[in-house]
Amino acid sequence: MIAISYRREDSLPVAGRLYDRLERQFGKKHVFMDFDSIRPGFDFRDQIKDTIEQTKVLIAVIGPHWLGEQKDGSRRIDDSTDFVRLEVALALQRGIPVIPVLINNAPMPKLETLPHDIQALAFRQALPLDSGLDFRQHVDRLISSISDAARSPAGQPVSAGLRKSKIQLAWIALAFGLLIGAALAVTMIASKNRLQIVQKSELKSQGNKAKELPAIAQITASSELKPQIYRGEWKSYAPRLAFDGDKNTAWCGTSGGVREWIMARFNSPFTLRGMSIYNGYVIDVGRYYTNNRVRTLRVTFSNGTGETLQLGDKMELQHFEFQRPVSTEWARFEILDVYRGTKYDATPISEIQFDYGVENITPTTGKADR
Repeated sequence: MIAISYRREDSLPVAGRLYDRLERQFGKKHVFMDFDSIRPGFDFRDQIKDTIEQTKVLIAVIGPHWLGEQKDGSRRIDDSTDFVRLEVALALQRGIPVIPVLINNAPMPKLETLPHDIQALAFRQALPLDSGLDFRQHVDRLISSISDAARSPAGQPVSAGLRKSKIQLAWIALAFGLLIGAALAVTMIASKNRLQIVQKSELKSQGNKAKELPAIAQITASSELKPQIYRGEWKSYAPRLAFDGDKNTAWCGTSGGVREWIMARFNSPFTLRGMSIYNGYVIDVGRYYTNNRVRTLRVTFSNGTGETLQLGDKMELQHFEFQRPVSTEWARFEILDVYRGTKYDATPISEIQFDYGVENITPTTGKADR
């Protein structure tokens, strides 16, 4: 397994992009990133130790604030319980190859600046990683180094261990190809003229039969980013993709996001109690942070009222309860402010869902102001 060690406030966006690239190269089960996802009640030192024992190469992502300098002059790296220090120290103690990756010309930590148990890191050959134009070239070089260092028990690179299973999966895919195609065709026909806003899987019976949900009659937007090829796949950013029930697709306008809007018009007036949203492009960590995310969103309705929502900068589904139920023929969403991305000046919205008052959909977070 390849483990990525990083400090969130130092290099999270770049570490996320690196994880996505390594995952495509070596497979998801062969790349690990979230050391700090520790289960409550468990000793985090034991969990880090268990992960390192399964690791064949540790990538130490080092940015300008990797040492964790604090305002009071202290450093997080000097804390013996610091996650980053524990990860690197355990890998060095076990003789696991540690590859320092220096983000955007960040300097390699000097021997005298490191705690005694990770001073050996200063003697490890480092590789550069530019978050800009040279990102792909630098990652390709890193992948080559990983393949040399990480060997499976049979003496093959990590990626080679996947070939056999990929061949087997290819036969399975071929056998079921026609069946999948037929299923997709049926799905497209069934949903051609009707988009359900709340997925049926979210509805629970409470003893009464749930009333039929309204369909969206029309979706319009201020602009639409033209389709493009990304990683060999054709990607569309049409307005309808913000209401298609798939968080891995997204609507995106052509400007930086502020004053961009998207509007959904219903077949008939309906009472809304709240809404949920996947902010940004949540298909993966890399694309989430390289693009803008919505910070402030203004929702207006056909009866002249509205709500201002303050969105968190997080990839999970965010729920908002309106101050009072509103009967409306349409809902219009205008972006007032954004969290800036690290690379692109574009603000996608992955998914918008409405709460029609179904009891099991209970908003738990978020802030709404009139």
